[in-house]
Amino acid sequence: MNLIGKSKAPLWVKSDLDATFGVFFDGFSKVIAASGIMVGLMNMPADIVYKKVMPGIALSVFLLNLFFWWQGRQLCEKTGRTDVTALPTGLQAGRVFIWLFSIMLPTYLATKDPVLAWTTGCAANFIGAFVYMIGGLIAPKLVKIIPAGALFGGLAGGAVAWLAINSLGSIFNYPIIGYTALMVLLVLYLAKIETRIPGALISIGIGTILAWATKLMTPQMFTDALKNVHPGVPFLHFDFFGAGFAQALKFLPIIIVFSFGEAISSLQGIEQAREAGDDFSVTQTLIACGVLNIIASIVGSPFALGVFWGHVAWKKIKAGTGYSLAVGIMYLIICTSGIVAIINGIIPAIATLPMLVFIGLSSAGQAFEIADKKYYPAVVFAMLPTTIELMYGKITSAANAGLNVAKEAIKAAGANVDLSNAVVGVKDLQAAGVDANGFMVFSQGSGFVCLVLGAVLCFVTDRKWKEAAYAALVGAVLTFFGIIHSASVKINANPTYLGIYLATAAVFFIMELFKIGKDVDRKNEKTMNA
Repeated sequence: MNLIGKSKAPLWVKSDLDATFGVFFDGFSKVIAASGIMVGLMNMPADIVYKKVMPGIALSVFLLNLFFWWQGRQLCEKTGRTDVTALPTGLQAGRVFIWLFSIMLPTYLATKDPVLAWTTGCAANFIGAFVYMIGGLIAPKLVKIIPAGALFGGLAGGAVAWLAINSLGSIFNYPIIGYTALMVLLVLYLAKIETRIPGALISIGIGTILAWATKLMTPQMFTDALKNVHPGVPFLHFDFFGAGFAQALKFLPIIIVFSFGEAISSLQGIEQAREAGDDFSVTQTLIACGVLNIIASIVGSPFALGVFWGHVAWKKIKAGTGYSLAVGIMYLIICTSGIVAIINGIIPAIATLPMLVFIGLSSAGQAFEIADKKYYPAVVFAMLPTTIELMYGKITSAANAGLNVAKEAIKAAGANVDLSNAVVGVKDLQAAGVDANGFMVFSQGSGFVCLVLGAVLCFVTDRKWKEAAYAALVGAVLTFFGIIHSASVKINANPTYLGIYLATAAVFFIMELFKIGKDVDRKNEKTMNA
């Protein structure tokens, strides 16, 4: 098979160098943050992070970039053009940090088992790959059914909660470093100030300098990082088919919603390329991403790949196909050589967190750009369930942390009280004045709750009672099987909420039957025609 083909398009053009560094640092900032979080917050052994996860990332990113390079060469050959720009690709920010903060970290905090957290992430990536491929194939049809306000409101809610809000706490733990780096990034990106160096790299650089200046980073930390330089070669790992797979099923709503959402995001990236003149096959591209995510999971990477937005930017600077291959080679060298450990000994994780805040803000802004103004209340409402999930998690974690302090105090005092199995439950929080039961039930399967309630409100806004009823029935089905409003998947998981959704659907069907509000639509139509 001739990978290069017979095209007369050059293998490398001058602008490929700019695109190489731009796309590389766009994706690699996520690698730096992810490795720091796994080591720092999950106490994951260096052997796993640097000898298994990093080589897995290296191989999967290299292979997908190799495919996109080949795909670009094929389009050149097919069209006879020499100016095709390859699709940019790498780790998808949404699924990297949602996986870290809402799948892997909760698993670690609940079990104190970093290995299980890793295998759970890999299993989630494996499952998500199939959802991504299916979502990519049916997304064009579903997007026509699910209101944009509900779909993107839910995605925005997850991004704001898990990326922006979750990161801001850590950022303001070290305000001199975090706040400065955040403001630099926001000024560069929001004011659209053009710089020769990517804005993310400038922000990370300033944060790193301040971290060393304030002694948050020390020479000893760098010396310790050198001990973790473990070159690794990708190997097949099937560990996640055991306990990790079972644990990942508990997060199925998150996996489905965000994998489906990232498929739509990739579709939009492909559409950007098509509008710029590079008409890549949607099916071929999404299947390739899905297959490479399956490969990533079985070579040790929990993190999913997809199509980046921004093809238009690289097209404008006249980049070709060569940059895609160059990006893949850079990942292969850096992530298999152990250099990532050295980078972690130089760059603090906090310096990378402003990028997560910006991604969260951008996702929220996108929801309001796509949705019509009349759907704004529905968009905001669709953003709430994931925020409530975050709040409930913080409340329960804080309460149990307080309980642990009490246990240690009682133990130190020598009191003969056994509290080893004591935990703070919903009833305890309710007694303390926290609406824990409502928070708990509303947060279970929050991703799907966003879609269902957001869709209901969008349809209500348009007085589409029949469609609103169908959306409520979807909520009833999901509730019946315990996908939403339940801590686990089971039959007839929450009869109360099942009844609420069924009653809601019945009311909307009655409103459709009696054409409630339809006369207003007819009056408005006559006024417009007049």
